Amino acid sequence: MLRFVLLMCLAVTFGCKPATGVESASGSQEKEVAGEEAGETGGPVPEGAVVVTYMGVKYTVGAAPQKSGDGWRVEVTVEAEIVDGQEHAFVRGKMKPSDEALTSLKFAGSIDGPQGVATFAEPAFTGNLELEMVPPDVKTRFVRLIPAADEKRLGAGDVLDLTVGIWGTEGESGGQRYAPDLARLLVDVSGQGEPDVKLAALDPEHDPPKDHATFDAGSHQIVIKPFYPYKQKAVTSGTGGVTVLTAGGTVVRIKNGELVVGEKHFGTLDPTSEVLVDDGKVSVDGEAREGKKLIKAKLLEFHSNQLTEHKLAGHKVYVSPGAAASAMKTVGGASKLVLDETVLMIEDSTLYVDGVCYGTLEKKATIKLFFGDVHVGGKKVEPVED
Repeated sequence: MLRFVLLMCLAVTFGCKPATGVESASGSQEKEVAGEEAGETGGPVPEGAVVVTYMGVKYTVGAAPQKSGDGWRVEVTVEAEIVDGQEHAFVRGKMKPSDEALTSLKFAGSIDGPQGVATFAEPAFTGNLELEMVPPDVKTRFVRLIPAADEKRLGAGDVLDLTVGIWGTEGESGGQRYAPDLARLLVDVSGQGEPDVKLAALDPEHDPPKDHATFDAGSHQIVIKPFYPYKQKAVTSGTGGVTVLTAGGTVVRIKNGELVVGEKHFGTLDPTSEVLVDDGKVSVDGEAREGKKLIKAKLLEFHSNQLTEHKLAGHKVYVSPGAAASAMKTVGGASKLVLDETVLMIEDSTLYVDGVCYGTLEKKATIKLFFGDVHVGGKKVEPVED
């Protein structure tokens, strides 16, 4: 979370209140427990559950419809029981920066309704991942409500087709993490009464895990380890003379032969150099290199999109490095601007960044984000305590 030094100025004054427009995580995140007996959270696994055993863990997947207003939601339950006698760890993380709870379940699929087919896909994790260690012979319960609290409910004529899985699990020896798809879920709301809910087990082997991503960046070969497909796909982009390679949480940038990994500069590459980034350690042509941390102004030169300009509730917003994607929406009396993984919100003239209050704004005050630092009216500010 951002933590900065507050500089008093005319553009910002004190006075924060709880942000009513901040999205609640209570309906979209799972409730989970680890205990000796099943059923401690969410009741028994619903009828029609399917069982999949993979990498020493037995997964029981169930689903049950729940009436919600004029529509329907589905409570998806995954019970994980360790059966190989080893300690395991489940990967947990946030789907959105504003989320309070962590999640271990993943979903992807579509909703086929009267208005056409809409893709249902959750974003990749944001921020740091955590590993929840679970000893042998212990059952862990994961429960999620789909659609989430802030999403449209399933209505007449909708058919939800989802793949249900776990973001990742790791055995006692560590190393490779596995992200199995466990079951296919079909929820048909086309009939009268409760939706028809069906589950079918999947073979997790159909999507074998990888432990690295390989890029051909011009005449250079770049290998990034570890790389877990459940978190983020490998992406190559390049404009303005900058090549950007992203795999999981690792970002490699190359400009005019200069190599930057994260915020560190690792020197110049030969025309055919091969680069290995292994858990943050960098070697070029088999020789280890030490990086030098760049000041932010210099690091900005290795971003192809250095500045983007936006508007929010009558305020100009500048973002540097620039945002690759942006979206505006209004929630109640709050205006929200979503910039990649960052959410800005103004409610009653009060500024929030990722749910954190930064004080009351003067009329038409300029807002700038610079590598995550928040500036208002040309001055850097820090969060204001509620």
